[in-house]
Amino acid sequence: MQSYKKMSVVRQIKADEWGLLRSVCLAALSEAPYAFTETVEGARQLPDAEWQRRARSGAEGKEAFCVLGFEEALPIGIAVGLTGTSDKKVAYLISMWVAPSHRGTDLASSLVDPVMAWARGIGVYFLLAGITRGNVRAVAFYRKLGFEPYEGPIPNHPAISCCQVVLGKQLRT
Repeated sequence: MQSYKKMSVVRQIKADEWGLLRSVCLAALSEAPYAFTETVEGARQLPDAEWQRRARSGAEGKEAFCVLGFEEALPIGIAVGLTGTSDKKVAYLISMWVAPSHRGTDLASSLVDPVMAWARGIGVYFLLAGITRGNVRAVAFYRKLGFEPYEGPIPNHPAISCCQVVLGKQLRT
């Protein structure tokens, strides 16, 4: 008997997939509330118009870039990049989540790679990732990808303002 490994697919979100975005974000917030600054209760209360805005923005790739991971039709991961509010040479990696069934695979890096490519493509020099206290696994993952403890002044950006650990990766010199 021959066994096979299911293939996961990573792709950018489409502008009309706001319902899918909402369900993936709610799954992430429910499964790993310790890893996010947003709460599942707060996310549930967001109006459809906000989810629509987020999906459109993630699909346009100007101020945000959103990728989703799938196994067959089942969403199993997400990563989002956001541009800086004042410093356009800095971007933020947020909403990083992989379903527990796929942790320890290469899915996480397959989600982060296109976010880094997007950031480079729009002229970003530095990608920052904020991590909540005690999320040792996330710190180890980012360090494996070349992120280092960020030594500069922490930008006042909602993506990392509540995070206790900030790691950064230089994307260009």
